[in-house]
Amino acid sequence: MENRMKGKEAVSGNKPLKFLSIHRQAVVALTAALLYAILVFYTARFHEPWFDEAQSWLMVRDLNLWNLLAHHLRYEGHPSLWYLVLWLPVHMGLPYQWLPLIPAAIAVLTAWLVFRYAPFPPFITWMIPFGYYFVYQYAVIARSYVLIPLILSALAILYKKRLQRPVLFFVLITLLAHVSLHGTVIAAGLGLAEFVNAIWWPEGAPARHRRFSHWFFLVLAINALLLAVQLSFPDGLIYMGGNPEKSPFQIVNHSMTGIWGFSLVFWLLIVLWLFHRKAVLLYLFPFVGLLRLFSGVYKVWHGGLLFVLLIFVLWISYPTGEEKISVTDKVGRRYRTAFLVVFGCTLSIHIIWGIRAIRYDLKNSYSGSQSCANALKSAGLDSAGLYMIGYNTMGVQPYFDRNIFINNPTPGNGAFWFWSTANPLVRNMVTPARFRTTLDKLKAEKPRYALVGVYDSESQAFLNRILAETPYRVNRSFRGSTGWKGDPYERDDLFLLRRVE
Repeated sequence: MENRMKGKEAVSGNKPLKFLSIHRQAVVALTAALLYAILVFYTARFHEPWFDEAQSWLMVRDLNLWNLLAHHLRYEGHPSLWYLVLWLPVHMGLPYQWLPLIPAAIAVLTAWLVFRYAPFPPFITWMIPFGYYFVYQYAVIARSYVLIPLILSALAILYKKRLQRPVLFFVLITLLAHVSLHGTVIAAGLGLAEFVNAIWWPEGAPARHRRFSHWFFLVLAINALLLAVQLSFPDGLIYMGGNPEKSPFQIVNHSMTGIWGFSLVFWLLIVLWLFHRKAVLLYLFPFVGLLRLFSGVYKVWHGGLLFVLLIFVLWISYPTGEEKISVTDKVGRRYRTAFLVVFGCTLSIHIIWGIRAIRYDLKNSYSGSQSCANALKSAGLDSAGLYMIGYNTMGVQPYFDRNIFINNPTPGNGAFWFWSTANPLVRNMVTPARFRTTLDKLKAEKPRYALVGVYDSESQAFLNRILAETPYRVNRSFRGSTGWKGDPYERDDLFLLRRVE
């Protein structure tokens, strides 16, 4: 009886300790998230949004919900979730200058989930949110991709209890599928892995798992149908996806470390680790799907989703609680040690990228659109019949409550860019005779002011031709440059031209 009482006391005595341990973890996670929030919100406050960020805002502002979801998103090629996230802030009157605070708030929530629930050793867990993709590219830039780390983190927390909470799991999968086509591919890859694992399960494995995989397949099929209806190619669609700037090997390398040999070692260790943890299909199916998508639609910032996917799969495969690798499992312990060392080195590189990116954004104008809009307002030129040339000039539109360009034929006089052949500006931009056509229209219509966007060598050459062949001269210039890992990536300059004759 005495021994039993002592045992009860011991168990009872452990409860306060366990409570204090959980409480301490929550406080530490909250403190880390607060430090992260200060850094991200400070950076976001000084970020100048560029055309891609402005486009979503303008479409949400200028279209009713039905036209946005049922008609115009198919010209963008994006599912609806990001636009729905923006809908309430935009229609509550949030100033456009505060747009970067929306992705920053989402990123802070993601960071808190990582700090609070990620199963890695503390030195790994603390490093993840301060890496480049988590602290800047998918935290400050107001694009739909910021939702993917948040949803994947929530899925990682729920993953081992997915059979007990299937409805919540499938809700998160549905949200993931409607973030972007990248989210759709990741969701499909996870579902395929679940389905294949169900087929390969040995006889006598729980039928519950097989039923779950069938429901997973049904959920994906329903979402695929919804996306097909929403994003079916409309008449006049202008496809501007482009081709990858890098090979698949380069994309993977640059998503990890940018150092060929080190990235290869890291990737092989990951595959071996996931194979040992029986989670390799959960990584490879979405990984291959993303690379296939990148073969048709790719920009450098898309590659970071490969790393976000990697964090998710490592999270759900990392041993916790009763699954912790035993001291007798020498192979498992060696894999884990090697994996954690290389993982930590990789995250160190990402932190350096993050520091450089934040410094670059704070020291340079990410876009010339904000300073240009301020100058147009000061000079009263927003009501002077302003002519636009180049789609990135649309970056100034959110700073005004209406369409300020006399030659922007967007349906309903909206201020966004209409990716359709019904828009002559788009048609001229993608045909071989675009320079000649636009020059002829400029000469014929003779606006007093024209705003020209320059973002690459071709647009710079076109500006040079305008200055050489027409009586327009540069009145003011507004410089900007998007960044990538702390280096200039693409120009976002605006030139205000004035007719001098």
